[in-house]
Amino acid sequence: MKVLLNVSLERLEKNVNRQILVDEAIRLDDLCEGIIISFGGNLIPCYDIECDNKQYGYEELEKKYLNDFKLKKNKNIKLLYNLNKYYIFNINIDNIYASDTFDYFEVQSGCGEISDQISSFELKDIYEFPDDYLKKSQKELKYRNFDYLTNREIVSRYLEEKKTRNKPQHYIFNVSLNGFAKEIKRKIVVNNDITVDTFCYKIIKSMRGEMYHQYNLKLRKNYLDDLFNDVPLYYLNLKEKEKLQIRYDWGDSWDFNISLSKIVDGYNDLPFEVISGAGYGIIEDCGGSWALWEIFSGENLEWGKYDINDFDLDKCNKSVNGERL
Repeated sequence: MKVLLNVSLERLEKNVNRQILVDEAIRLDDLCEGIIISFGGNLIPCYDIECDNKQYGYEELEKKYLNDFKLKKNKNIKLLYNLNKYYIFNINIDNIYASDTFDYFEVQSGCGEISDQISSFELKDIYEFPDDYLKKSQKELKYRNFDYLTNREIVSRYLEEKKTRNKPQHYIFNVSLNGFAKEIKRKIVVNNDITVDTFCYKIIKSMRGEMYHQYNLKLRKNYLDDLFNDVPLYYLNLKEKEKLQIRYDWGDSWDFNISLSKIVDGYNDLPFEVISGAGYGIIEDCGGSWALWEIFSGENLEWGKYDINDFDLDKCNKSVNGERL
C-alpha cells in the first residue's frame, strides 16, 4: 500500500509544505529524516513523533514502521524536530491506495524551506515581514525556488547512503594543532560507532588537554549543537578528505584541525587509537597559540621549560584510553 502525506510546518502551513508519497512499511526514522532533509534541515539528531497520544523518541523509531500506526485518511501525526528551534511538522494522511510501484519516499510537490540556524518563530517573521525589513539571506530563503525533482534526488541519495553509513568501519584522521601544523600532530584510528562527544574528548586528551573547559565540534562551517554529543560518529555521514575542527577552551581558543584521510571496512581493535604523532601538545590556560610559541622557544619561562618535541606514543594512548572522569 502507498500512503500520500501532506506535511506542513506548523504556523506556516501555506508557506512551507510538502506532499510526499511513501510506502506504508517505511521505517519511521527514515520517514522523519526524509521529511527533515526535504525541508532543508541539516538533521540535528533531535526528533520525536507524536501519534495516538503517544510520543516516540528518535532512538525508538528505527524499530517502528508507519503501518504500525492505525492508518486511515485524515489521520494526523506530529513530527517534533530540533526543539531548540521549535520546528513542528503536521503530517496528515491524504490518501491510502494499492500500487504495484515501489515508492519508498518520493517528494511530489512543495514550497518553502526551514533553516537550522533560526527558530520557527523567526522563520514566520521572515514570511510575514515586508521585504524592506529583511536581510539578503532572509530574502533568499523566503523566495528560494522549490524544485521537487532536485529535492526528491537529495532525499533519495540521503536514504540510500544511510543504508551503509552504520556498517562497521573505522576512520583514519590526521589531527594538528592550529598554528603548529608541522610541529604538533596526531594520526588516529577511530571506530565509526564511537559517540561524537567521546571522539572530541579523546582528541583533546591526545593533545594533553586536561578537560577543564568546554569544547565544540565544527563540521561544514557550523558548530554542532550539544544534541549531537551522544550520537555515533557515523551519523555525521563523513566522507574521505572531509575537514572538521574542534575548539577547546573558548578563552585560549585551541583549535584542532582534523582531516579524514581514509575510511576502512571493519572495526579497529580499539575504539580510539593514536597510531603516530609528534609534538608536546597544549599547555592549559597559558593564553593560547602565541603564548605557547613563547613557552616552547624559551621567551617565557614563567611556566617552566617545555620541549616541543616531547611526545611518547604509549603514554599518549594510556592517557586517551584511561578511565574518563
